[in-house]
Amino acid sequence: MFLLLFFCKLLSCFFLFAEVTGDSTIVRPRPRPERGHEHRADEIMDFVDQATLHLDINENYRFVVPQSGDLFDKCVGDDQYFKADGSLGEKGVILKREITGAVGARSTPMRGLYFRNTFPRMGEICRNYNNFTDDQKLNFWIWYNASKARTESECGRNAYNPNDPAGVSIGEMQMPASYENRKWRGIRDQEGVDDDAGGCEANPPPVVPPSYTHSSPPSYLMAQTENNLTCAVEVLSGVLCGFYRNPTERCNGTTQAPFGHGFWRQLRVRDATSFNNSPIIRNIRSFPLCGNTNVSS
Repeated sequence: MFLLLFFCKLLSCFFLFAEVTGDSTIVRPRPRPERGHEHRADEIMDFVDQATLHLDINENYRFVVPQSGDLFDKCVGDDQYFKADGSLGEKGVILKREITGAVGARSTPMRGLYFRNTFPRMGEICRNYNNFTDDQKLNFWIWYNASKARTESECGRNAYNPNDPAGVSIGEMQMPASYENRKWRGIRDQEGVDDDAGGCEANPPPVVPPSYTHSSPPSYLMAQTENNLTCAVEVLSGVLCGFYRNPTERCNGTTQAPFGHGFWRQLRVRDATSFNNSPIIRNIRSFPLCGNTNVSS
């Protein structure tokens, strides 16, 4: 009897982590991250929690969204990052929740990181950033993420890339579709979950990428906008606190420049030519409140 109960319990755990992928349901246990080889999410959290701030966010704040340009054409709309009237679209609302650590955010509040005035070289992409109010900084980071999504997926319109050397990339921010390829990224700091585990955990249901037009389309958890944007914020947090640049896999105690390194290739600019030619950088710099000059869209 004891062996039978043990077997049943083991079997139930096995099915608990089933994941629907492709045309059929593949049932497999989800692997636990290997200690010593995975990024330590608690180190990110320790760094962020050192400077948790009281935020002065006005729920009715709006800024004047340019009514033309690269971002307006693809990333402005009720279901996008900003609405034409300057309020947040559906994707912008998700980013706001995650960046500010509002109720319902999947990860520990990030506000101690994103609202600092200590980002090196920030003046090169946003001259006025250190003079922004909390509302303006929040909108800058949403614009920053929309700029990434514009280049990575046309803000969700071209969200399926089977040719990534690391495997299928998916969704708004082209995150790894496979759990195996993303389990070392991001933050997972939820009650009852090992703080040493990263993973950009994704909630069901899996969905079909909007741009997939073949018959029998596969579905992916990371194709879901909610999962994709949440994962992107977690990865960006690690970039900004120096997590991915430190061989000891710890935040290094100081904020990092918001470009020049990181997960997204076109943010890894190394010189003036690549800086000026990066469409992500160009769109970030077009944020209307930054006061940048020589910005073309």
